[in-house]
Amino acid sequence: MTETIRIALFTLVGISAVFSVIKEFQKPEKRKFWITFEALILLGAAWMLIGLLM
Repeated sequence: MTETIRIALFTLVGISAVFSVIKEFQKPEKRKFWITFEALILLGAAWMLIGLLM
């Protein structure tokens, strides 16, 4: 049960990071720090999901 909650949480965080990066790229003035930060969150969520599923 706990593992299912963690998988759902990391999936939602990853989806949120993807949409945040897409939204930031659509702005005329892009903030490099925010894009980098969200990309790192996305990579971390993916890393955790891979670790949980393997």
